[in-house]
Amino acid sequence: MSQPWEDAAELDYTSTTERAHRAACMGPDEESDDMEVYNIDLAFAGPGDYRIRLHARGRGINPDGVQEESEPIAEHYLLQVWSAGT
Repeated sequence: MSQPWEDAAELDYTSTTERAHRAACMGPDEESDDMEVYNIDLAFAGPGDYRIRLHARGRGINPDGVQEESEPIAEHYLLQVWSAGT
């Protein structure tokens, strides 16, 4: 069974462009040691109004932001984006 989300935030977002990319760094890539970057298009339906909800859990496990490589991943996130236009 999955664990419940500890935090959630929801907000309105208006995009005036065809694409609105935000990059999320997910830590070093195992092969290249470069930061893995995932591009997220927040304006997937083009210009207009959107709702964004972010869920999080595990943020208090390593409050100093340091996690040993041998430890399992502590923080988990869920990002949801949907069109709020009429």
